Amino acid sequence: CRAGRVQSGHCFRLITKKFMDEHIPDYSVPEMQRQSLEQVILRVKTLNMGDPQSLLDQALSPPDRQRIAQTVLVLKEVGALSLITQGLPNIYDGDLTFAGKVMASLPVDVHVARLLLLGHVFGYLNECLVIGAVLSLRSIFLQGYRDKKLKAYQNKLTWARHSESDCFASLYAYMEWKLRKETQNFREGRKGQQQWGYHVGIHIQRMLEVDL
Repeated sequence: CRAGRVQSGHCFRLITKKFMDEHIPDYSVPEMQRQSLEQVILRVKTLNMGDPQSLLDQALSPPDRQRIAQTVLVLKEVGALSLITQGLPNIYDGDLTFAGKVMASLPVDVHVARLLLLGHVFGYLNECLVIGAVLSLRSIFLQGYRDKKLKAYQNKLTWARHSESDCFASLYAYMEWKLRKETQNFREGRKGQQQWGYHVGIHIQRMLEVDL
């Protein structure tokens, strides 16, 4: 609703007043208190703005210190921050590593950034790019409804090839779809892709998004 932001207006809410008064808060939770802090802290470290806790404490709606500590721990686990800062251990801070600088430059979740970094190191960047794209989107597998849920699950197991991994299942499905597309194996173009996807449990529109 934009009424009242730039000029006077009317706001119509398609809910009851009782529901509005009892369940809808007057103000939303500030983004700093509900969103992931990984990229925020990496940016703080990249710009050399001091320790994250002291800086974030100055925000209008600062995040909980425990969340800051947990986020720093996650960044240390993925190798973005070292265990120490200025030679001393600190649960609220850590020195930015080379991997951390690379992760800070990538507009993705830090776990996906680490995957891409390791993929480059070990020579599997293309495969990791596919997995990273899948992890950044909704599932590429059709979920199925009611009596078709079991069939959808069986399709995913088939794609996993006994790896029991959603990531490998997504990778194998993408590789098969890409091969069929490049060899013009799909008859009737997009319609053929949709028919194949329905048969093997693949959401073709999301597959196209992965391929962008």
